[in-house]
Amino acid sequence: MFLLLENKIYVNYNQLKEVIILLSKLELSKNFLKNNNILNCIYCNELLVFKNNEISCINNHNFNIKRNGSIFLIKNNNYKISKFYNKDLFIKRRHFILNHYYDDINKYINNFIKINCNNGTILDIGCGEGSHTHLITSDLSEFNIYGIDYSKDAIDLATDYMCKNTYFLVGDVNNLPFKNHSIDIVIDYLSPFNTENINKILKKDGYFIKVIPTSNYLIELRKIYNLKEYDNKFNNIDGYVIIENKVFEKKYNICDKLDKDYLLSNTPLTWNIIDKNKNIDSITISLNVLILRKKYTT
Repeated sequence: MFLLLENKIYVNYNQLKEVIILLSKLELSKNFLKNNNILNCIYCNELLVFKNNEISCINNHNFNIKRNGSIFLIKNNNYKISKFYNKDLFIKRRHFILNHYYDDINKYINNFIKINCNNGTILDIGCGEGSHTHLITSDLSEFNIYGIDYSKDAIDLATDYMCKNTYFLVGDVNNLPFKNHSIDIVIDYLSPFNTENINKILKKDGYFIKVIPTSNYLIELRKIYNLKEYDNKFNNIDGYVIIENKVFEKKYNICDKLDKDYLLSNTPLTWNIIDKNKNIDSITISLNVLILRKKYTT
């Protein structure tokens, strides 16, 4: 038995299944891009419009839609591939996230959005492989949701979560490809960001939800390798009002081999450590969730 699809003959079931999934992602992305017109050209800052299998601006800067539905919106001469942020890291990070270590935080953010916002556009910057985006927004069907990350490998995985109201693209937080004042909620989950660019794309009275590690975040890992205390205070809140400021801290037993492997080999803390065979039985997840609202100015 065989099937002719995309002018190719497929006789292997797994091959066929993969092609059907890709076609589904491509169709979802086309429908999303047709109906959500807030992306700007990274070269001339003009509006990007969907046409056939690409989006383009009036100055004929064209960006193809990949078979998995994503698009690449970074100037090619500026793009650098990281030897650390690769597919293996993001697969292990997804496994770690889906093992419920961040559930309380994700539910808290989800509930805040439900209570305070009826609809609008959400952008997750530095979304990685998309699991946090999905866990926070999967039941927010009245919102349009974008996830953006610098890593191609991360976004290729994130497209697994693509649906009719959720879209993922490769982009740079220092050159965000969105119209000015087009985003209602920006989420930044343990990711570097550019305040000036956040201010440009966020609507007046929009929310900026920032998740920051405390000094106890992954403290067991720091003690094992004698690493300095983590200090990532977020002080740049000019132009914002603090709506909520809450710390979530919980210690978990680590029984899963893949979780241990991720913590000991794939987190940024351990990239430059030679001895990665030490044992870790527990880990502390300690994160500060800051919910800020942009001050309205006339």
